[in-house]
Amino acid sequence: MLLLSTDSLASWPNGGGGAGFDHAVAIETSASGSTYVLGEFEGTANFGGFQLNSTGLKDVYLLKIKQNGDVEWAIKAGSASQVMARALTVDASDNVYIVGAFYGTLYLGGDDLVNNGNIQNGFVAKANSAGVWQWAHHIGTPGNESEATLIKSIEGDSTVIPPEEGSVYVAGYYRVSASVRDYAGSIGLTNGLGAKSSELFIARYEHDGELQWAVDRDAQSTHGEKPTAMEVNDNGRMYVFGESSGQVDIYQEDFETIGDYGFPSGWYSNWNNNSCPYSSDRAHGVKQHNKPGNNSRDFYISGVPQYNNSNNWLNNTYIYTASWDTTEVESYTIKFDIIEGQYPFSERPDNGENLTVYLADPNSGGFHYLDTFYGGGGYTNGTFTYNIPAYLKPNGAKLVFLKGISTFACGDFWHIDNLVIEGNGTPQNFAFQVTNSLSTSPSIGASSDLPLALKIADVAYDSFSNKLAVSGTNTISGTNYCQDSLPSGAFVANLNMDSASFSCDWVKSSEFNSQSVGAGITLDGGGNIYQIGTFSGSMTFNNVDNQCLGLNISNETINSFDNTDDVFMVSYRNDGVHCWVTGGNYFDTTDSYPAIIGEIEQERGVDISTDGSSLYLTGDFNSSILLGEDIRFDGQGETDMFITNWGLDGRPFQVESWPVGVALIPPTNAYVGSATLLPDFYQDGEQLTPAAAQELFYWAGPIPGQPEGRLIPLQPFSEVEVHWRKSSSAQNEDRIITVGAANWPTDACDSNTIENCYQIHISGAPVEIEPASGDSIFFELFYAGGSAEINNRVFNNVTSGFSTLSYFNGPEPDPAQYAVTIEVVRTVPFTSAPLFEDNKAATIGTKVTDGYHNELGRSGYVVNELAFYDGIGTSAAYNRAGRTGDIIPVNRISSSRPQDVGKELTVAWYHSNYRGVYWPDKPVRYNPQWPFDPDKIIIASEQGGEVLGQSPLDPLDFPSVSLYIQDDPALPGFNPNDEHALFAPSNTGSGHDAVFALRSDF
Repeated sequence: MLLLSTDSLASWPNGGGGAGFDHAVAIETSASGSTYVLGEFEGTANFGGFQLNSTGLKDVYLLKIKQNGDVEWAIKAGSASQVMARALTVDASDNVYIVGAFYGTLYLGGDDLVNNGNIQNGFVAKANSAGVWQWAHHIGTPGNESEATLIKSIEGDSTVIPPEEGSVYVAGYYRVSASVRDYAGSIGLTNGLGAKSSELFIARYEHDGELQWAVDRDAQSTHGEKPTAMEVNDNGRMYVFGESSGQVDIYQEDFETIGDYGFPSGWYSNWNNNSCPYSSDRAHGVKQHNKPGNNSRDFYISGVPQYNNSNNWLNNTYIYTASWDTTEVESYTIKFDIIEGQYPFSERPDNGENLTVYLADPNSGGFHYLDTFYGGGGYTNGTFTYNIPAYLKPNGAKLVFLKGISTFACGDFWHIDNLVIEGNGTPQNFAFQVTNSLSTSPSIGASSDLPLALKIADVAYDSFSNKLAVSGTNTISGTNYCQDSLPSGAFVANLNMDSASFSCDWVKSSEFNSQSVGAGITLDGGGNIYQIGTFSGSMTFNNVDNQCLGLNISNETINSFDNTDDVFMVSYRNDGVHCWVTGGNYFDTTDSYPAIIGEIEQERGVDISTDGSSLYLTGDFNSSILLGEDIRFDGQGETDMFITNWGLDGRPFQVESWPVGVALIPPTNAYVGSATLLPDFYQDGEQLTPAAAQELFYWAGPIPGQPEGRLIPLQPFSEVEVHWRKSSSAQNEDRIITVGAANWPTDACDSNTIENCYQIHISGAPVEIEPASGDSIFFELFYAGGSAEINNRVFNNVTSGFSTLSYFNGPEPDPAQYAVTIEVVRTVPFTSAPLFEDNKAATIGTKVTDGYHNELGRSGYVVNELAFYDGIGTSAAYNRAGRTGDIIPVNRISSSRPQDVGKELTVAWYHSNYRGVYWPDKPVRYNPQWPFDPDKIIIASEQGGEVLGQSPLDPLDFPSVSLYIQDDPALPGFNPNDEHALFAPSNTGSGHDAVFALRSDF
């Protein structure tokens, strides 16, 4: 099991955190292949060797991850209070844009933002590819809640004049009012309502931070809404999803901004209030009164004369409020304060001088009685609340206050204050499009309703099909959507944007109700959909088409560890076919998916991205998480975050071991049908140049009868990512990644093993590497280990090492017609060869042979040039350079003679391999000894070697007979026989010279 920790500098997986609660929020991979992760941390957190310390309770971190999984940099955005991260996006230049919310002062490396209120405000900020903050803008007003929650970037057009800057789109919400700012100024937004209402807003900045516009939905608003997901296509068309809580502020009035004797906007009376007999008084209007416990401004109603300065007063004074909309709510609550006049701030109404309240239609008709407050008697001072069903006034309503009788002109006061009308509607899910966003006047389209039970988490736009992939969670089993009855749990839907109504093409989920939550979603270049989420218990998916190839359609079930929360991922083709599912507690060793993403505590899948070649996923975990089969990543505190990569085929990136000389098995969906469209290669996060890649791999293109190219490692190397193409189009950037390290084969070749093995070569023994016959033509020495070289098609290596040779399997060297194969050769000292035979008996004067040697017309190779064999002179029995003749021992080795060291007779015998090349792979070290019963010579017998009836040296039987003499120890075959014997005629009368001994010896 591979064990990693969050302070490790290792490659995938990676992550980080500290002793507190640290979370991942979003992930995105740029066109360059770098991956960026946004999240939140507390206290001190470590991310791949970078340490961040929070300024306050909670700060935001932003990480840049290299392709090999190493953290390139880690930066933070902090506040003495807390900062919340919400989303990020990346442009083509690897600039990163983030949004969120903050309290107090947000510190961003000098471009600080100040929120003077004690309620969160939103922000948007940019960091460059080096991790340096570039700009930041405040979204909000003091004391009013706001957040920026979503962000997307699109590129501009540098080919037009003047060049068009790229754009960043921001979505969020505000309550009461918000100021959306940039360097030069701001755009104010307001809904005129209270803190229960929230307005969804959208804004566009250019990449340089200049604000272009900011709008809310105005009349289309439900006044209780927030955005949940957003996508923007390359032309600036926005797709925005939102939800409404149903809780809205319909109307509020506290009269604090209304001047003396004035009326709020929309209010009016049936009588002129400038008719009091005292020029300084008015019959009704707004004024500040020192009421007990409430000395604020209020609206008062008193007696009204029939005409100016008259002592006759008018009965039935009506005060009409502004009307409000009731079409978006099911019911609403009316709440206001009523204070009965009282000395010293005003005159108290007498008995019968009552105040009656009605609910009326917007046109002021259709009175509906609510309440009456009676003058005299007990003193009225309190807050009064009325619950009104919306159907009572379905087209809107207003309040009417009626003072029926007055006994004194401009006297007998009733005071009204703090009028609040709050709506209670049905929560809604909705989506809408925005066009003309690249102008200064965007057009917000009508919204389309989605089922309330669907909680939308993320969307991704497919420009090729003009469809939106949606990730979310169905909260109610049996929800009807997309002509289907959905079980509860995570789902994926595909929406057809050729229709303005967000119509659904298909929706997919687990077969049964599940405890699962859909989170991030992403698409590859082929429109394939990838979703990440969290589940506990089990999830069953029917008709899973293994890799979407129609090869093995079956049902798949994944299970979590001990029914705790684990991570799941699923993939669908753009037509809804389910390709694979992975995650949970089980690793399938047959095809590597499902694979493990979880552990016995709580793990959460947060977001997912792709570079078209692999998937990058992030989430949270407690203490430890298992990934793939057995890779464990440990945390440091309560909750930490992880990042890892995964194959588009659903398999984890386990590092494969690739034997040198053996073609890699390409992924199922890889395109290998071209001689020129090779995979891309990456090492340590950097793409290899073609020259560097050719040192590591040989690409054998397709040939007749073999339509797929082959990628063959040529030498050992550490981890390399092979980015296989998925399309025959050179412009298509989709890739499938496999990761591996190349190693020399571990076994020697023999008659039964000819693949994934190495050919033994005895150091120093020459090899004619091109067979004399057959269909193998030597091509190239790709890798020369030690001192390996080829001269005139003869291979040799006098030091240990591996080498790789290539051959054409055909009659001519044409890579377009004939396959290229690689032979791995291992040069070893003779004592290290698997077939080495030591201390083999040999007789001096008798040639040595070996049945293993099968090269006709050639002998073995004497390894030690100065060994004692007949190999010097014109009459030598053996030619070492040509490997011809007989190898005949001429002396023995004595271990007591230092001068004999290194002169052992060792022969490397040759044997043909499967392609007909004769390799010296069987070394034999001989122990030559004098013959046990040799011919004899009796000294002084005058018969020499013809004694005892031994055959004379007849030239017909022994042509060119000579006495072996080699008295130079610096040459092969040392044996100074000149001291031991001579030739002379014997007395036997044979007529031939015989050999005579000069001393007793051999």
